[in-house]
Amino acid sequence: MDSTNEFSFVLKPSTVPGAGVGIFAVHDIAEGTKVTALFSDGFVTSRRKVSEIPKIFLDYCIARDNDEYDCPRQFNRMEIGWYLNHSATPNLRIDTDAHYTTRDIKAGEEVLINYNELDEPEDRKQAYYKDQRDIHQSFSIVQFVIKLSSRDSHPANFQICKILIC
Repeated sequence: MDSTNEFSFVLKPSTVPGAGVGIFAVHDIAEGTKVTALFSDGFVTSRRKVSEIPKIFLDYCIARDNDEYDCPRQFNRMEIGWYLNHSATPNLRIDTDAHYTTRDIKAGEEVLINYNELDEPEDRKQAYYKDQRDIHQSFSIVQFVIKLSSRDSHPANFQICKILIC
């Protein structure tokens, strides 16, 4: 299916360890689909000072500059999109106007984003996804060099690969 609606997603226990609740696809969703069913009026937030937010609710907010956070408009009525969990290999990406699938999503699969795309200040990112991003980028560099070296059997390329892996 290449569209989403109010019957496209359901909340269930997340597959991400320690994440609590997650969003799951009810039907297959094709790669490149604009996902509009996560927020009824688009992604609208309430900007609040950290001192106004009980600590237990900070995990549902996005850090901004000057001790401010973008939060759900009403915590007691959070839209389903606020339950998106993090993955270094997400199946949904954030764009300026919407969310788009990065690959086919199967019915029953958890829908995940990369929290590093939320434009939080570096010093305000939580370690569990900030560190995961750095590790993921390191592996990408090693994989790139390995792919290059496999195309060309020149010994110099294998030496470079060996140095990066070690």
